Amino acid sequence: MFHLQNGDASSKRGTVSTSSEVTFDSFIPTRSDCATRDPIEQSFIRFGIDMNLAREAIELLGQVARILWFEGTKHGMRDREWMALRFLSRANRFSRTPSALASYIGTTRGTASFIIGELERLGYVERKRSAKDKRSVLLSVTQQGKKFLARDPVNGLVDAIDVLADDGKIRFRDTLRHVLDQADAAEQRHHTDVCKRCIFLREDRTSSENKATVEFTCRLFRAPIAEAEIGLLCTSFEHHRQ
Repeated sequence: MFHLQNGDASSKRGTVSTSSEVTFDSFIPTRSDCATRDPIEQSFIRFGIDMNLAREAIELLGQVARILWFEGTKHGMRDREWMALRFLSRANRFSRTPSALASYIGTTRGTASFIIGELERLGYVERKRSAKDKRSVLLSVTQQGKKFLARDPVNGLVDAIDVLADDGKIRFRDTLRHVLDQADAAEQRHHTDVCKRCIFLREDRTSSENKATVEFTCRLFRAPIAEAEIGLLCTSFEHHRQ
């Protein structure tokens, strides 16, 4: 809200004291005292207000991004190395590969390999050959790497969001997902998200006299998924389009 104050005004004829207050609400075209305003003019004013709010949000997101992307190092690691370690700690087994990591970070395979090498050198990540395909490599965060994530530069952001009430956290998360979903549609791409929201997740429920069971399957990779995995990140994620 903003205020316009008119104080004492002097003139040759004497002193006139006036006081008026104009609030932002008086400019909102949905007020009853604006009912006679031309409808087209109303829509343009409302559009301008909405666009300003949207741009304010983007400017704030840009400032938040500076916490994620930074010059130099923090606790001995560059921003992309932190991003890789953070992702690998929350990725499902289908996405803990060099190619999936490159896709998530938005870089080349060569750069991703360099980042993996640095994380290996520091003892935070290890790579193993896939039991099913010896040509494939599976990346895992070591216990040392998990402990080191306590120094993650984004932890301050996590704490700031965590103090919100549960419904506030859900609205914040879902708003960001909405923005990504819209950007995906415009750019014809898919962002990384959790398995339980993916169109490829199949859920089969069976019940008997004693208990009910749930089994999950990824239809893309044609593989069973444990219930504990459906909250993990996947770079092959695709959401249900409305």
